[in-house]
Amino acid sequence: MRAFEVDVEQTIGAPPDAPAGIAIGSNEIVFTRLLRPGANAPEDHLKAPPAQLAFWLVDNWWRIRWECVPPSGPTPDWRLAHELSSIGGYAWPRLAIWGEGNRIGLSSRSDPAGVVGPVRYLTDALTYVPAEAFETEADNFLELMADEKSGLASDWVALRSRVDALVTERGDADLTTWRRLEALLGYDVDEAPETLITTLHKLELEYGRGPSLKLLLLPREPKQQLCWSKRSLRSTTTIGNVIYIEPRTWSVELSGVLKILLGASARSRPLLSVLRSDIPPDHFGIRRSQRYLVCGRTP
Repeated sequence: MRAFEVDVEQTIGAPPDAPAGIAIGSNEIVFTRLLRPGANAPEDHLKAPPAQLAFWLVDNWWRIRWECVPPSGPTPDWRLAHELSSIGGYAWPRLAIWGEGNRIGLSSRSDPAGVVGPVRYLTDALTYVPAEAFETEADNFLELMADEKSGLASDWVALRSRVDALVTERGDADLTTWRRLEALLGYDVDEAPETLITTLHKLELEYGRGPSLKLLLLPREPKQQLCWSKRSLRSTTTIGNVIYIEPRTWSVELSGVLKILLGASARSRPLLSVLRSDIPPDHFGIRRSQRYLVCGRTP
C-alpha cells in the first residue's frame, strides 16, 4: 500500500449504497484487517457502504486534517469527528485519524479475542503519514464517491455539493485559515465565535505559526492558577480570554504550571498538546518530545 490508501471493491451490479469491500491502510499496515466468525483466515476489506465513509470524511475533513489528540485523551465530541467507529450502522474499525501540522496520525485498536460481534478487527498500530499523502488519497476517494458514474452513492448529488464546497474552501487562502483555526480549537465548521477566530488570526500574523505561536486560552475563572503562574512567565498579553504567554525558561516548573492551568477546568480544550518528553504518553501511547504552549476553548 501507499503511505495512505483507501481501496474500494465494488460488487458488479450491486445497487448504490450496497455494502462494498473497503480496505484502509498505510504502507504495510492494514487497519481494516479482520476475522469473521467461523473464518480460518483474516480479510483486509470490511463490508460497508462506502458512501457512509465519504459523508463522514467530507463533513469532518477540517478537524481530521488539523485537530490533534487532546492531552487528556479523546472526548466523546472528538471521537465523533475522528474515529471511524462513530460512523455507526456497520462494524467500522476503531481507527482514529487526526492532524499534527504537516503529518497525519493514525491509530487503530484491535478487538479483544472472545468478544461477540459480526467481525473482530486485528490491527493494533500507531503511525504517521505525510499530510500531503493523506489529502491526496482522501481527495481521490471523495471524487470517486461523488461521481455519478461510479454508482456507489445514491445521494451522490448531495455528496458532490459537499465535496465541491470543500474544494472551494481549500482553494481560498482566507477561508482555509479560518477553517484551520476552527479545527485546531475543536470546533465544527462555522461553530467557533467570530471574535475568537479573528483574535487568533491576528496573533498568528504577529507571532507566526507553529512553535513560535504560544497561545493559551484559559477557562473563564482560572484566576488563582493564573496569578500563581505568572511567577514563571516573563510577559503576558490578554486579549479577551485569550492569553499570549512568553516563557522565561522552558523549565519543568513551567511544564507543571501549564498542566495545572489545563487541569483548572474540565471545560478547557487544548489546541496543541503540551509537548514535553517528561509528560507521560497520551491516550494513544504517544510520547511527545517537542515543546509548545497550548490553545484551547471553553464551550
